[in-house]
Amino acid sequence: MKNKKGILLASETLKIVLAVIGIALLVFLLFALYNANSKDQKLVEAKATSDKITDILNELKLNSSYVGKLYQITPIGWSVFSFVQGDLKPNQCIGKDCICICDSVYEFFGIAKDRQEKECSENGACVVVGDLKKFDEISIEKNGGAFISLEIKKDGKWVEVSKI
Repeated sequence: MKNKKGILLASETLKIVLAVIGIALLVFLLFALYNANSKDQKLVEAKATSDKITDILNELKLNSSYVGKLYQITPIGWSVFSFVQGDLKPNQCIGKDCICICDSVYEFFGIAKDRQEKECSENGACVVVGDLKKFDEISIEKNGGAFISLEIKKDGKWVEVSKI
């Protein structure tokens, strides 16, 4: 005589395992959709900020003593980078100096040094700036990003960008 309880247990266990896998796939899909939409929204915000930087740079061309201040930089969690002569540059900046707003990529012991440039090329907003002075990464912090401000001014022939 066969043990019917053992067969029933294996069948029910298989159904539970398949249900858990199905739920996990649905959760992953929802997370991926949310993440893609969030990244698109941040790219729109970065482009809006780069447009404001362009306006300040246009004013600097007309009046070299002008000091442009940019308040409430977005997107929160991303960073502002300078790419000048001698640096690896995003595609939009080949042969020119530029300011880019993109998500910060971490290097691990010098592995894949061009990862930041690729991130800015693929998912960033860049503005070409003539005679840009190199500056350190300016992080738009997740805590208090609304309080991060930039100052853009001319110092001789150089364009300086600093956090205020």
